[in-house]
Amino acid sequence: MNKFESINNLRKKLCSEASIGAWIQIPNATISEIVGKSGYDWAAVDLEHGHISVEILPDMFRSLELGNTLPFVRIAEADASNCKIALDAGAAGIIIPKIETSNQLANMRDAVRWPPAG
Repeated sequence: MNKFESINNLRKKLCSEASIGAWIQIPNATISEIVGKSGYDWAAVDLEHGHISVEILPDMFRSLELGNTLPFVRIAEADASNCKIALDAGAAGIIIPKIETSNQLANMRDAVRWPPAG
């Protein structure tokens, strides 16, 4: 899987149609592999309400990518260090909960951008 190409393809798709995704709350790479091979465009691994630790993220993300499913993650809270950990583990996208102010949004936007933009 070429992750950057897949991300760009999903962005283009979202401009004209809906995407199909899944939500994962079970901390198991085998479950992720099954979801990844089920034909979804993306799957979100839930760190906010699930029982998934950051240590298992790389395995879960690789399992999703085996089936050409983009790995997204919902982090536990709006914090730049949580974004960096998820991106370093291989997330193709970050879902950030509890954004309450425009300053928070700007900080989180910068946290998920490559330098020099973020």
